[in-house]
Amino acid sequence: SSSGGPAFSQLLSDQVDVLKGSGPPLHPPEGEKYVVLFPESLEHALAPLDDAIGAVVQSAARGPMGRIIINLAKVVTLFTAIEVGLTFPLFLLMLRAKDCEAILAIYTMLAMTVLTQIPKRFMHRVRPFAAGRAECFSNVTTSCFPSRAVVGAVVFVNLAESLVHDSASASCMPRWFPSWSSLCLIIACALLASLCRIVLGVHYASDCVGGFLLGVIVNLIGTALARAHVSSCGCNKMEEPPPPLRLTMGSGIVLVVLIGASVATVLILLLPPLTFFRKTLHAFSTLFVALIFSLVFLCPAGGQSYLRNDDSATVDEVIIACFLSGTFSAIGMAVQNAVKKSIMRTIAVFVVLLGTGLLIVVTSPFPKPPRV
Repeated sequence: SSSGGPAFSQLLSDQVDVLKGSGPPLHPPEGEKYVVLFPESLEHALAPLDDAIGAVVQSAARGPMGRIIINLAKVVTLFTAIEVGLTFPLFLLMLRAKDCEAILAIYTMLAMTVLTQIPKRFMHRVRPFAAGRAECFSNVTTSCFPSRAVVGAVVFVNLAESLVHDSASASCMPRWFPSWSSLCLIIACALLASLCRIVLGVHYASDCVGGFLLGVIVNLIGTALARAHVSSCGCNKMEEPPPPLRLTMGSGIVLVVLIGASVATVLILLLPPLTFFRKTLHAFSTLFVALIFSLVFLCPAGGQSYLRNDDSATVDEVIIACFLSGTFSAIGMAVQNAVKKSIMRTIAVFVVLLGTGLLIVVTSPFPKPPRV
């Protein structure tokens, strides 16, 4: 969660004093409910290694290639941001050719959104540059533990690997673990993301290790939930034309219940003293659209046993799906900042986004000729 004002300034001053061996005990920022500070004993234990690694990595930014390295680090960070992953489920569902992978993406991104925010919301660790332990190349004031960018690197590579694996597989059931080659790629991307965040002065090495471990946990939870969902479905490998989407009496009731539950969930997350996530509107409007669509219009509530899993999407369809999902996500990000000071406006916008998103996904499937 973001902090500001005198309370945050005092917090930074206190943490610097503690690291120097003087000053008052650390305390949660004034006005923040249910927040504890990163354990002081653990901070002291990690400080020597964190500071040594940070100094070595940041030395690259002081050389002749410093500006290029900083800009490359910001580009890498952009691709590991949670906003990138939030669009992935909608994109896959709009194709109506990758339902199995979309189910995995939905549950994995829900797990990532919740699990990465819990420690950031309830435990505050001051960023290295703000604590005077690193140079500042990116001004971010939220808690730094764990590194969500590293979680994103682990999660996004795993989801991309599922596209390659499941397209060649006769089963829609997601695998528990990636292949050895994919595991090496995940580790390499996580290391790259870690170096980028450290060089920018916004994370310690221990934040990145925590991010990697949390990314593994997110992948396992997402896979477990997706396997539970897929186990109730069949898999249509296009031996026959896919059935049309339809809303039955049973699935209509499920739709109303899920919309109500979604609104109630977002309201709880927004109301003080919880105020869980400043990106609640954008994150959950995007993910709940995908989740509700999959539960209502696909199996099992949708009255069909099919999950589409084939390679029939054309380049044009991919471009259109990418444009629609990206535009919807961008609108969510834009209006989020415009209504953030009013809970009622945020809920109203959430309902509008939910309905609009469902309409887009329901009407976006392209007609597919039966495979001969």
